[in-house]
Amino acid sequence: ELPKQAREFGDLLEDSVRRRLISDVPVGSCLSGGLDSSAIVCIMDRLLKKSVPESVAIGDRLKTFSAVYPGEHLDESEYIDLVLQETAAEGNFIYPEHDEFFAELEKFVFHQEEPLVSTGPYAQWCVMRDVARKVKVVIDGQGADELMAGYTPYFFVYFQQLKAERRYLAMLREMLAARDVALPFFRNYLSDRFKPGRKVEARSLIASGFYERFQPDQRRRHSAKTLRGRLHEDTFVHSLPALLRYEDKNSMAFSVESRVPFLDPRLVEYIFSLPAEAIIGGGWNKRVMREALSGILPEKIRRRRWKVGFTTPEMAWLIARKDLVNDIFDSDSFNSRPYFDAAAVRDAFKRICAGGAEETLAIW
Repeated sequence: ELPKQAREFGDLLEDSVRRRLISDVPVGSCLSGGLDSSAIVCIMDRLLKKSVPESVAIGDRLKTFSAVYPGEHLDESEYIDLVLQETAAEGNFIYPEHDEFFAELEKFVFHQEEPLVSTGPYAQWCVMRDVARKVKVVIDGQGADELMAGYTPYFFVYFQQLKAERRYLAMLREMLAARDVALPFFRNYLSDRFKPGRKVEARSLIASGFYERFQPDQRRRHSAKTLRGRLHEDTFVHSLPALLRYEDKNSMAFSVESRVPFLDPRLVEYIFSLPAEAIIGGGWNKRVMREALSGILPEKIRRRRWKVGFTTPEMAWLIARKDLVNDIFDSDSFNSRPYFDAAAVRDAFKRICAGGAEETLAIW
């Protein structure tokens, strides 16, 4: 018997997915192999097997769409295969590559309509292009990370909250339980702080005077001191709005409608009504969701600790095409921009290519 919160959460999520199957055209699902998209695929498969009326839009067999990178550390094929075996869904695999990326870079940026923080959304672009060939509506797991602390830094927000509440024993218990996730993250953080010369600071690539004239908007910084407050900020202000915009632009570029069941208002309200222990507890994030999916998700995925998400081997791609990237950095148009210190950018990219500096999103 599931705990009451997990049961209520599971019912709301299943009903949210069911409602998003209502369609006059075929419906499929994105599948990254992570907790969120895997949950949606497994629930869709259950609804299909139960023959709920709305599942008619799925067809005889659920179609899933995944970006994979054979041989790369960020490849999640192992987890995707687990879900496909569990559900007997049809897997459609997309293999984003750097040649294709540079060939359609301008088209991709044109559809996004504003700068992107990384090339990660291009993986989603490739998936949506493939989706359009087989279905017209796709269901995706967007939103769960911001609602239920899917990223490692949230653990530290929670530790700080417990410390502020003087719940020192609970804080130590959580730190101990989450040590396999928290320690590597903390080590990387310290390494970034104490390795002068290895880390490329984005600010060092900005033209002298430009940064001073246009200070970052302080209102865009995180101010919440509690886990719930931080999740609320990331859901409504910082993180999720941009991710939803990427998804909307990518799907609409190929005339695909994307639906996000985790953002059903009833589910969002329910999650924000839960105590922090239901979100992070016993060293697990998304705790209530993991409990709710017991017996529904393959155990190896339900107990996954590490997250990859929609991403690309970005720096490897830029280094593979370094001549093209250097041509851009050498161009009159780039050097005439008031934003960048072009010489610093060229030097940073050269050091990264030579292995003398750490990879950074700043080059993109």
